[in-house]
Amino acid sequence: MGVKFATLSKYWISIFVLVLMGYTTNVVAESVANNKQSNKHNQQQLDLATSALTSNCKPLFNQYKDDIDSFKVKIHELKSCDFDYLCEDYGWKGYYTYTVKLKEGARRIPKDLRAWGHNLFFNVGGPEKPGLIIKKFPQLCGINPLKEGDVFVPIPSLKSLFDHVVFVSRKVDPDDSFWQ
Repeated sequence: MGVKFATLSKYWISIFVLVLMGYTTNVVAESVANNKQSNKHNQQQLDLATSALTSNCKPLFNQYKDDIDSFKVKIHELKSCDFDYLCEDYGWKGYYTYTVKLKEGARRIPKDLRAWGHNLFFNVGGPEKPGLIIKKFPQLCGINPLKEGDVFVPIPSLKSLFDHVVFVSRKVDPDDSFWQ
């Protein structure tokens, strides 16, 4: 199967069919940036990021694939690092947030995880410190969880993600007492 495209609005970029080991999942890419550049987002980068997620989280997308109810992705193309911890901590100029909804009556996922019906969240970004951030249940990706916080998996091959993004410099009014 191939990739199918359909434009829904200026915020929706594309809908395509992802084939993972014979398993078809609908993937929706939604732009959260309100500009024309986001609408021209490079499909190859989306494919690269999705491939990085699925290849670095093989148990979820292989042995537990029948327990996936839905799979969506949002594109975050940043204009600055202000108020975005992924930009501040990792140097990401943009990232994809994947949401994987697990079925309520999951049959393959181990019962002791109690992950049934949960939404799993993953971030894939770059160009600095490119990689994957696993927000919940990293065990489903074959990775041991940390005591606290998200799990970061460095993926050097993602260095080209969002390398085209140029930040807009902030104009500061020197008379504005907030900035003094």
